[in-house]
Amino acid sequence: MPNRVILFVLIIFIGCVKHEKSEDLLPRDARAVFVFHPRTWFEDAFNQPMIDGVGEKALMRVEGRWRNFDFNQATWQLFSLPAAFDEITAMVAMGHNGGVAFRGRRGDEWGWYLESALGESFTLSTIPSNCWPKWCRNRKRLLYYRLAARPMQPGLWIANANGREEKSINTNWRVVGAEWLPNENAFVALVINAAGFCDLLHYSVDRAKADTIATNLDALATRTGITISPDGREVLLSLVGEKAGRPEDRHDPNAARDLDIWAIDIQSHKMRLVVQTPDDDFGPVVAGNQLFWTRNHPEFSAVLLSIHGGEIKSVGDESAQLPYWSTDGKMIAFTYGKWRLADWALNLDAGQIKIDAEGKPISPLTPLIAGFHEDFTPAWSPNGKWLAYHSHRSREPVSQYAGEGATDDIYLRRTAGGPEIRLTDFCWEVGMADWAPDSRRLVFCSWEKGGAPISRPWIVTIDPETGQALTHQRLPLPAPIQNAEIAAWSPLGDEIAVEEASANHHTIWIVKADGSAAEKVVEFSFTSYLSGIDWTPDGKTLVYSALGKSSGADSTLQLFVIDRATKNARQITQEAANLFTPQIAPDGKWIAATRFRQTKEIWRAPFE
Repeated sequence: MPNRVILFVLIIFIGCVKHEKSEDLLPRDARAVFVFHPRTWFEDAFNQPMIDGVGEKALMRVEGRWRNFDFNQATWQLFSLPAAFDEITAMVAMGHNGGVAFRGRRGDEWGWYLESALGESFTLSTIPSNCWPKWCRNRKRLLYYRLAARPMQPGLWIANANGREEKSINTNWRVVGAEWLPNENAFVALVINAAGFCDLLHYSVDRAKADTIATNLDALATRTGITISPDGREVLLSLVGEKAGRPEDRHDPNAARDLDIWAIDIQSHKMRLVVQTPDDDFGPVVAGNQLFWTRNHPEFSAVLLSIHGGEIKSVGDESAQLPYWSTDGKMIAFTYGKWRLADWALNLDAGQIKIDAEGKPISPLTPLIAGFHEDFTPAWSPNGKWLAYHSHRSREPVSQYAGEGATDDIYLRRTAGGPEIRLTDFCWEVGMADWAPDSRRLVFCSWEKGGAPISRPWIVTIDPETGQALTHQRLPLPAPIQNAEIAAWSPLGDEIAVEEASANHHTIWIVKADGSAAEKVVEFSFTSYLSGIDWTPDGKTLVYSALGKSSGADSTLQLFVIDRATKNARQITQEAANLFTPQIAPDGKWIAATRFRQTKEIWRAPFE
């Protein structure tokens, strides 16, 4: 085992502290056994621990690195990759008697690797890498399901212990969770149905036809943890509620749609609530007659501070993030909506507030961009005529992120109102757009739909009268710049600042408007994928977010300014929370930014 470390993330053992919220429903003697604060925007939101069969240890990925938790010793360690492994992206326990399967890469071979009985070696299996395996308790048999199966195609397979297929099962719809029953001759599966909700099905190994336990469950539309009670009578899973809500509720920014832990009796189909709090409680696991689950508590707000640092003021909705200034500096737009796992990104809309000269809000939130999917903060054109924004526009409610009928592109709309204009039709995971001073060109970073997951900057030129796109051009960058996450025009319009991201290391470059003459400005440590950059109005200074100068686990993401000419950087904030996506006011006096603090907890209770 590696030596214990104190960097990267704050993790505290609090096994003797009970949750004190009187409105919560918790099992008897429930405890939060580990609490930590990932310094990531959304990357760790869905992560949950892999608990061993006896409930003594767990493995979990945090900030891109695996951690090994020991519940008995109340300690954690960084997990060292097994010899010869270059990368590991997922882990699954192989039954209740020990053993782990890794999905990862060893040299040129990518897939699921199975640990030998003695734990001395790993063998590449025949389990497809786009599937998720689940072993029965004695490790003699497993099932695996495809993470992105198409309707009316096999989505689940039963195999021998080494992953060799024995039979396939057509589940009709995509499987998002499965678990063996204790008798090891049957299992349950959670599948998404045509309405975008989930059905819970009971399968016997000897027959392909399933018995329905429950239908139209309001569950996660992505891979989720389901588990079986020790007596084999109940299925435990995370749901929004006992009954499915309306499809349009998924898109309400402030709907109370957090996940709770429910139990469903396999024979009687009766449901009972096990865990209920205002946060997302998900990923239940039964191990060693104990129930484990994960809880998320995200806190976001848009804030203002002087360009010189100092007091930080909250503005806007309590869930506000990604602020952007209006051309006259009298309004701030931002993205808002609770971060709910069940409705991931579907409920994000964009709105604006007015502020006075002292940075105080003087108007209520006014919605700007809303619809049946994710809508991000719009950018005002310098002439004040246009709003440009990234959106997944959809004509009807969708059940999941990037669902059928949704887009992922840059749109345009007049500030005075009017129809939307779709500027792109090739984007995927597109970022926020930024205007050139001439109000005719926009720069943004995006993957190409159907292409490699590499983000590159693009420039779209519009007709200043109609707003229609005239040209799309990928900004050519020199070889050192590999993955550009965000770009910002200089005040003169002759240069573009580009933020390159790779793992926990970011670099800011400045290039000419044609992509030439790349100049490295600063390199820094970062724990999320998006820092954010902006220029002061005189073009002499850049502001960005990076890991703060304080050492140890208390280090968080802070704001820095760097002189363009001297390359001297200076930290201007010292917050306990994280700060990123800075935007400088048109007069250069204020910075608007996102402040966030993620709390992630592993909970444990005796199973009853």
